[in-house]
Amino acid sequence: MIKARVVNTDHFNTTLTTLEDLPSITWTYKRSDMGSASWVVPLSHPNLEGVTSDSGDPLTVGPDVRGFGPKLTDFRIGVSDTGSYGTWNTVFGGICGPVGLDSDMSAVSVSGTNWLAWLEQPYRFPGYAQDWTTTTPTQADILKLWANTTDASVIIANLVANLWNGNQDESVHITTTFTGTDWSTYPFPQWKMIGENATVLSMIKSLGGWVEPNGFEFYMGYDKILHIYSPRYRKGYPKSYVEAVSLVTFSPSNNNIIKLNWTNTGPKAITTIGMPAAFPAIKGYSTYAPSVAVYRNWWQLRSIGSTEDFKDQHETDKLTESWGKQDRFPQKALTITFQPETLTPDNPSYYFYDKTGEIVRVQSENWFQPYLSIDAYFWIDTQTLACDDAGNWTCTCELEQIYF
Repeated sequence: MIKARVVNTDHFNTTLTTLEDLPSITWTYKRSDMGSASWVVPLSHPNLEGVTSDSGDPLTVGPDVRGFGPKLTDFRIGVSDTGSYGTWNTVFGGICGPVGLDSDMSAVSVSGTNWLAWLEQPYRFPGYAQDWTTTTPTQADILKLWANTTDASVIIANLVANLWNGNQDESVHITTTFTGTDWSTYPFPQWKMIGENATVLSMIKSLGGWVEPNGFEFYMGYDKILHIYSPRYRKGYPKSYVEAVSLVTFSPSNNNIIKLNWTNTGPKAITTIGMPAAFPAIKGYSTYAPSVAVYRNWWQLRSIGSTEDFKDQHETDKLTESWGKQDRFPQKALTITFQPETLTPDNPSYYFYDKTGEIVRVQSENWFQPYLSIDAYFWIDTQTLACDDAGNWTCTCELEQIYF
């Protein structure tokens, strides 16, 4: 039987509160995006005893209030499948978010996000903190420039490191690891930032979007390590690669799925036009004749930046091709829900860990007959674990179809 607990810590990872036997807890992993968690603590929980008054003033908040508080404290979620509270393995970690009280529930509701929340801040240009009435600005104060020969890994490492000032009380020390061989082969343009509101996380995402769907992806570990793969951890092209190398975690069927929900919205666009900031100028163009014949020719325009961002037409075309590749096929949303403990009896806690980016093959059998039969490979894009007050676990996965 899988059990879960929350351990709240200070900024130095020192345990403040350990919360076991919670009536409900849920957490969500997301591929290349910020995960979240939430849990409920009854007011009768023994670890809530002795809480002092919270005046709202950080200088007067009692020490016990810091057992868990929004942005005051951090947290770790651990699971144990020993049948008793013995060995705990951490599966999720991050920063506490909103904390609320509900008199009807007689409980404290808590939520949080993983460590990627720290990257939801702008790049910290030195000029932001300077007084321009007494200081003469320089280019470095508001401008950061990477040449078009710079590996994406170098750019990402710099973006992340910029938010760490060496003081654990003031910032979160996130480090990066890079796996794969494609970092220097992507057609990245000259990349620059001029004092802007974009967050570091959104900048990392935008770099990854250049080579979708088989470009790099990332996930944040509970230990503050940002793991980035290039190409994707489980590559979906060509088809033989999926069957021979990529891990197919399981085949959903009537025997192991509680619920399956499938929606097809058709293609987003058949033709993609890459538009520079100033038009006319170097642009990209991508279309797919077989989809035109089936769905008609739907167009979309994508911004590709300024004209100096690109070395030649071939590079622009390649970028536009990567943008249009998935758009011109049907956009299919598939969500499956199952009992994670029973799916892998030899390792009941398997699906309590982050499995986003892995591949499943879905065969719908007779679910939707006579209308439709699904038989395709999918990436796990989002994975949510949830436990109710009776101790029943569900795992819900949102899937992204792989087109070969």
